[in-house]
Amino acid sequence: MSTIIKTTNLDYAFSSKEQVLFDVNLEVPTGSIYGFLGPNGAGKTTTLKLLLGLLQTRNSNIKIFDKGINDNRIAILKKIGSLIEQPSLYHHLSGYENLEVFALSYNISPTRIKEVLGIVGLSGAADKKVRAYSLGMKQRLAIALALLHDPELLILDEPTNGLDPNGIIEIRELLKHLNQKHHKTILISSHLLSEVEKIASDVGIIHNGKLLFQGSLIELQHLQSNHSFIEARVNSAQAAKDLLATRFKATLVGDTLRIAFKNDQQIAEINQTLALGGIMVYQLRLVNHDLEELFMKTIAE
Repeated sequence: MSTIIKTTNLDYAFSSKEQVLFDVNLEVPTGSIYGFLGPNGAGKTTTLKLLLGLLQTRNSNIKIFDKGINDNRIAILKKIGSLIEQPSLYHHLSGYENLEVFALSYNISPTRIKEVLGIVGLSGAADKKVRAYSLGMKQRLAIALALLHDPELLILDEPTNGLDPNGIIEIRELLKHLNQKHHKTILISSHLLSEVEKIASDVGIIHNGKLLFQGSLIELQHLQSNHSFIEARVNSAQAAKDLLATRFKATLVGDTLRIAFKNDQQIAEINQTLALGGIMVYQLRLVNHDLEELFMKTIAE
């Protein structure tokens, strides 16, 4: 699969005493929704600003559309829509008028303005003053601004930050629609890990300026399965732990036994071993770590 964004050993420092990125090798597949995950201060926004040329570094080694950003910035930016930090909106103007202002710089027709308002679900609020918009509506209008010139790539920094659950769902469905129906590649940074898990095809995890994991969601789920375990309720947890000790790693959590495993065959072996050993098994429950738990394990390693 081709990559639309590629960085090689990307470093960045605000000063000699404050380095914020260390050898970041980012690869965003064309056509993907790439979830760029990490806690606040991990280096997400700095990376996105470097990709957009808002920050510069001599040895950036950033390629977008297979072209270096330092030598081809204008040509590259013409094919990118972005939302970094807070959206820049005119609150005394309507949604339509906000798009109209930006459309002038792009030489875009009124037809396109109406089209993007429809895409983001704001056709019914086109004539409403932005000051009366909810936060979710403002975010969707900001995404409409990023879509005006019909870019191939969207770079969005925490687009669901501060939204209520309904607003988060609206943005999630919009991003899926843009990817699947309008064929946009989307790079989205977020600390809302469980939300990204619902829409991303690929994931990168950054912490303290270092990229700790990068791969498809399927690869992440494989990593997740390696951290999964079975919870067993039995009549004697300590006896069950001793019985399994030679084959499996088991720990006691209260009166529940947690048993690490690698595949379905081992689950069957665990059950059989307990039964043959005279242990009464009341319940076996598979426990998977969600993305947030996996993230915490990854940054702890």
